[in-house]
Amino acid sequence: MTNTMLTMRLIHIGKTIVKFFSVLLSSIRIFVTIWIGLGFCNLALGVEDTTPLSLLEAYQLAQDHDAQIAAARAQLDAGRESLPQGRAGLLPTITLDADYSLSDQDVSYNTLTPGLTSSQLDQQFTSKGVGVSLIQPLFRMQNLAAYRQAQVGIAEETFALAEQTLILRVAQAYFDMLIAEESLAAAKAQTAAASQSLVEARRKFEVGTVTVTDVDEAQARHDLSRAEEIVAVNDLEVSKQALRKIIGQKPTRLVAAAGNLPLAPLEPEDMDQWEQTALAHSPTIGVALEELKVAQEEVARNRGERYPSVDLVASYRDNATDGDDLVGEGSDTTTAVIGIQFQMPLYTGGNRSSKVREATANVTRSKENLREAREQVALDTGQAYLTVTSGRLQVQAFVRP
Repeated sequence: MTNTMLTMRLIHIGKTIVKFFSVLLSSIRIFVTIWIGLGFCNLALGVEDTTPLSLLEAYQLAQDHDAQIAAARAQLDAGRESLPQGRAGLLPTITLDADYSLSDQDVSYNTLTPGLTSSQLDQQFTSKGVGVSLIQPLFRMQNLAAYRQAQVGIAEETFALAEQTLILRVAQAYFDMLIAEESLAAAKAQTAAASQSLVEARRKFEVGTVTVTDVDEAQARHDLSRAEEIVAVNDLEVSKQALRKIIGQKPTRLVAAAGNLPLAPLEPEDMDQWEQTALAHSPTIGVALEELKVAQEEVARNRGERYPSVDLVASYRDNATDGDDLVGEGSDTTTAVIGIQFQMPLYTGGNRSSKVREATANVTRSKENLREAREQVALDTGQAYLTVTSGRLQVQAFVRP
């Protein structure tokens, strides 16, 4: 082979290699473009993350999304405003007022004296005034009771109860979905086993070792397993939607419970002590107790309406009249007043007495509600203690080799 032919062959091989790498780079570029585009499409379509969701993560999402806890948080903010509103009844009230008016008066003077004729006077003038007044309660029994009646405690206890309820709702929805996943897995395994049994029954029927009745029974078991699998799929979807309502996103997978979950007994192993702890810290009892305090202060507030009220009053006012007024040249008047104002209700048609009786009845109702709350908390605590204790023993019995 001559040098010329060898050179041409090398050039041809080089062009082929260059073309190959060009095609390869172009393919890589297209692949990367498609991959990035699919990534943006997934983001745009809201493709759900497949990372398993833990119970703690579900609770954190629920705190930011759940409508019930959001409403409870707003109720807490509203309830806290009752304190400054009650305090306002003990603080002074300052009012600024101003007025401006234009007057046109026609005055006719009639005389009874013989020889004198009547006369008429046309007057036009403007008047304006500005003033400020202050009222400082010195003694108002009902205002003091209203301040003590501020329902901040009810709002805080209600929110604490809503937080505990949120924990229970999240845990219930989370474990319902876990159970639905396990049920679906079991249903699929049962369907697979039924399918295998159906295949074997048909094979045995072909060779004459079983009857057609055996095949029909295998087919029925397969159809039943398939129907149960469809039910399990629907139950899983329902549980996903229930959890989605609380956390704001549809979970795809959950972190499964550990197989070696510790089953330590409750500490202390004394149901009475657990009941005492619940009675001392239950938000349900806290709400009932705060409602009783509010009802008692309502009685004091209505009784305070019968007492006299004493206020410090002060005012300052500047009135000016311009033009041809009654005195002829206009005027400028400044008035400053300070004093004590006393008011004593004598008779209101029985309204205050009726309100006192109503508030007293509400105190009795609140006491009974508190007693009911304490009894219910004690009952629920005992039932929960027994449920946890028996459940732990059942799990130990199932997992014991």
